[in-house]
Amino acid sequence: MGRATKWNAEEARIENAYKIKKADYDNKKAAYDKDKAEYDSANFIKRQLMKEPVSPGVPPERESKSIL
Repeated sequence: MGRATKWNAEEARIENAYKIKKADYDNKKAAYDKDKAEYDSANFIKRQLMKEPVSPGVPPERESKSIL
């Protein structure tokens, strides 16, 4: 019974950490998409004054279970 409890607690910790990272990535990706669309639609003069948006990178991966 103790092993199952540790395993479930570890699984919950991994899932919560992944959800936090994924939510953060999704927010950054949405902001990037909005900024990129604005940058792409800007005219030549306005684009000179803007910074080109930087991609947030690849989405986070869920860490694998550790052996307890």
